[in-house]
Amino acid sequence: MVAGLHWRSVKEACPWTSERHGRGRVADRLRGRGGRRRPIDDIAEFAYLTGWRKSEILGLRWAWVDRHTRVIRLPDSKNADGRVLPLVDELWDLIERRWAAREYRAADRTVGIAEYVFHRCGRPLKDIAWAWRSARREAGLPEKLFHDFRRTAARVSSTPAWTTARP
Repeated sequence: MVAGLHWRSVKEACPWTSERHGRGRVADRLRGRGGRRRPIDDIAEFAYLTGWRKSEILGLRWAWVDRHTRVIRLPDSKNADGRVLPLVDELWDLIERRWAAREYRAADRTVGIAEYVFHRCGRPLKDIAWAWRSARREAGLPEKLFHDFRRTAARVSSTPAWTTARP
């Protein structure tokens, strides 16, 4: 379901592509069918690339994304400190893809612009448990947690994206 993930640089370090789980099995299974990306695909990729908490990802607003300077300024987090995240490589591509997907059509056929980076019909995603459960089931790894992305990012990143910096 994580269609088109570009895990080139850290693919070998990802526990889901390890020999223990069968190299590439999960990544291949999560790629989806037909090439159509859904919000859950981008959410999972963002989590993998940044190590951010699910609540931080789902609450990410466009007002905090500076596309000109290519940074995200998260005003606060679980520990009450803000963060600055540089947008480089795959992360920049993902943000640009979400920028293109910010327009939505409301029930009355009017076009709106979403306030949130990850949204469904302009509304923030509050709970992705159903989509995550489906992705895990399709990949044959029902025991995997969304939080595993955070652990993986901590393990493979030499400069963690969640390093505290004042916005």
